[in-house]
Amino acid sequence: MDSSHNNAPTPVDALGMIERFLKVFRRLWIIPVVLAVLLGARDYFSGQVRFSPIYRSECLFSVGSSYDHKDIFSGGTFYSDSAAAQTMAKTFPDLLSMEYMQDLIVAQLEDGYINGSISADFLEGTNLVQLSVTSSDPQDAYDILNAVLAAYPQAAVYLVDNPTIQIRQEPKVPTKPVNQPVASRDWTGGAMKGLALGLLIIAGLSVLNQTVSNADELKKLINLPILGKLPQVTQRKRRKAGPVLISAETNPRLAEAMRSLRTKVRKAAEQAGGNVILLTSTVPGEGKTTISCNLAQSLAAEGHRVILVDADLRKQSVLRLFAPKEVGGKGLLFCLHNPQAPLSEAIRQLPGSDLHYISGGSTQKRHYSIDPKAMNRIIGELSETYDYVVIDTPPCGIVSDTRSLCRHAHCILYVVKIGGAHRMLISDSITALHQQGVSISGCIVNSVPRLQTHDGYGYGYSKKYGKQ
Repeated sequence: MDSSHNNAPTPVDALGMIERFLKVFRRLWIIPVVLAVLLGARDYFSGQVRFSPIYRSECLFSVGSSYDHKDIFSGGTFYSDSAAAQTMAKTFPDLLSMEYMQDLIVAQLEDGYINGSISADFLEGTNLVQLSVTSSDPQDAYDILNAVLAAYPQAAVYLVDNPTIQIRQEPKVPTKPVNQPVASRDWTGGAMKGLALGLLIIAGLSVLNQTVSNADELKKLINLPILGKLPQVTQRKRRKAGPVLISAETNPRLAEAMRSLRTKVRKAAEQAGGNVILLTSTVPGEGKTTISCNLAQSLAAEGHRVILVDADLRKQSVLRLFAPKEVGGKGLLFCLHNPQAPLSEAIRQLPGSDLHYISGGSTQKRHYSIDPKAMNRIIGELSETYDYVVIDTPPCGIVSDTRSLCRHAHCILYVVKIGGAHRMLISDSITALHQQGVSISGCIVNSVPRLQTHDGYGYGYSKKYGKQ
């Protein structure tokens, strides 16, 4: 055997990952929405609280040298040498960073410190300087700018004789801040962070989700034949009387899927050498009871004498599906407790169908055990009377009755719902059945997502186990 083949990395199941993500997203989509709203609101209000207005005072002036140094704001005779004037303008921004210049500016201010930021831009090719001061206080911005203008000639005297400033654009006290709170930006930024965090949480949960995502994954997990795939359909629970059954009139494509399942189940029963068919699952809510009802109905519609036995004594669901208005009555529990009574007392017939069934009241005992001898007598009598006996059992991952019931069946079908039970729980449950000598004929995959089907149809019925 090629060792390199054995050591080859397992290919990533991209489709399964997408399906798990979408499944978790459909269930928890509210998380990214809530996080987007909360973080958006947080950043919005935080931006409002943190907002500090900034004011800017500006002026444009030219620099030069004048022999009239008594009034630096008067005109005077400027350099006729434009190159020299441009050099003075060019050195103005550097002069601002000198400690001596800073001291002169502070000396001009009443507060004794510079409450703002000073910047100067030399306009290339001219002797013009654009001076601006920004501060949280509009008056401080104006005062600092005037202090710079007053301090410049005192600092520049070391560079040139009689330095002067000629104002081209008068400074003013700013009335509006130069910055504005951007509410939409804060809100959008926070909302995007919340949305990303929510999707990341869903992605993490989908990675941790260890349920079966498709039929191929199930087959690799348990190595059993897949006898049928029933696609997913949202079906509301009926309030009116009447069984929840599939028909060609209500859902033709799904009815065809059930007919295909019926054919494979009949063949599996023939190969097993008997007519007792048992259905079980790992956990409640995987559609086992509804599949049992529809499979029995489908076999009866083919002309066979069929009886459906509700062997889940803690939760008799078949009667609730077939006769919702009836409460309790004689069922399998009655047959077990009254071995002398004829089974016909507990057998009912579905109106408008040749299907018979046994289902009645549920036991209130949590740890009730079925008498194997009594059950063997009941199943033996039914298998002689009917062409097919379909047994609906409790989930084997929760109730141990199923393992003993399997001994009375010839064809055992295991129902697995996509996204239902944990993969390890499925594997452990099937392993436990095998260890007790139970041979499973095959699996029925229920609620196959639309991504895995071409018809877009499916079916499922879910209620919490143990609640009437």
